[in-house]
Amino acid sequence: MIDPKNAVSENFKNFTVLYDSDRFSIAYGLFQNDRNTVAMRWNGEAGESIGYPVGKCKTPLWFSLPNKLIKPILIMLLSQEEANYSEVIRVLNKL
Repeated sequence: MIDPKNAVSENFKNFTVLYDSDRFSIAYGLFQNDRNTVAMRWNGEAGESIGYPVGKCKTPLWFSLPNKLIKPILIMLLSQEEANYSEVIRVLNKL
């Protein structure tokens, strides 16, 4: 299992983890070098798994959420104990 902070890839950079439940994470950052967005990934199982999605050469990747789903998902995160509340609110205020 990979720590989401270490799931750095070409498609998603300079991100802040908003939610981390060990196996699943949601983050806010720069997607494909042109826009800030919310993305998510499955972090994998215990052991040496790097989760999903995975790119070439087993590089961990993130997938971007559609714009119309970002706000509802961030609002939902405010009810989750694994969420980084202050960062979720900071991102919501940017939208």
